[in-house]
Amino acid sequence: MSADDHAIIVGIDHYHGDGLRPLCGARNDAESFQKWLLNGGHVPQHQIRCVLSSKDENTPNKEMIEDEFLKFIREFQKTKKRGRRLYMFFSGHGIELADATEDSHVLVLMANAASDVLGRSVAPLRAARIFHHCSIFEEVLVFADCCRELTSDRVPVDFTFEAMLADLKKVDGGKLVFGFGARWSRDAREQLLPDDAGEGQMHRGLFTYALMDGLKVAEDRANPGFVTGSSLKAYLDSKMPLLSGLSDRPRIDGDLDLIIGPARAPHVKVNVTLTRPVDAFQIRHGADLECPIAVKLTELGGNRIQVELARGLYLFGFFGPDGAVSYGRTVALDAEGPINVEI
Repeated sequence: MSADDHAIIVGIDHYHGDGLRPLCGARNDAESFQKWLLNGGHVPQHQIRCVLSSKDENTPNKEMIEDEFLKFIREFQKTKKRGRRLYMFFSGHGIELADATEDSHVLVLMANAASDVLGRSVAPLRAARIFHHCSIFEEVLVFADCCRELTSDRVPVDFTFEAMLADLKKVDGGKLVFGFGARWSRDAREQLLPDDAGEGQMHRGLFTYALMDGLKVAEDRANPGFVTGSSLKAYLDSKMPLLSGLSDRPRIDGDLDLIIGPARAPHVKVNVTLTRPVDAFQIRHGADLECPIAVKLTELGGNRIQVELARGLYLFGFFGPDGAVSYGRTVALDAEGPINVEI
């Protein structure tokens, strides 16, 4: 976590315009993302702006979200200090312009939108690209759990503040990762799924449910202990079809080498059959597989032991007094377990 990290979170279940049905899980999705930020220590609480719809107020609207964006722009123009990371999360109804050629034209409808007033919407990726290219933030992560139903209507995608940015210097070297719950022209879906505590069920977007799991457990084998854009993409591509029973694939792209955060992977049971004395046995972890780790060994009888390890890449082997491996086996723990290993 950095003092220069910020987040904008939007969840809209309640629509007050004609022709848009209410949703059940968008607010839950937004609150789940906020919990991940707070519980993981990613962003200070006072730097998270979470805007949720209600039955009584015709908000959030596009002006409210633009005002949040303007705060960052004005602060940057005043101090010239670049923020470290901005997280953006949107959940609600969404559309995409039929003649669009890029994901920047995916629009999330605000609470005051209607089927014939689609311009009351926000383009999350367009905003993310602005913050990225104008050097306002070093890193931007944006996720949107929304449909991408095509519309032939002429809907504006720009923001009123874009004219203010003409004199801002464009820089290279930053990172941007974005994720949409659906691909071009496809629908996102919500259904009853386990709640965050695992004690019951609540309506949630399929994409957000998989995303929140992936942000915790999608460890990158090349960066043990961390979730990257690449490992998150692989996890979601695998997880989403299992949840839906269909060929659903999210759209994850950008600078996929970006380290998103630490992996808090569940532990996997490993049954190890040893062909040599246990005294010389070690398990090693880390990017170079040269870091011995201390783990509890449970004897299963004979020459078999059991250990519990977080998902990741490990070296199981026998090592001499000088620390050099005499015989070993590299194993990727990425299944539910138990996993059988013979050394």
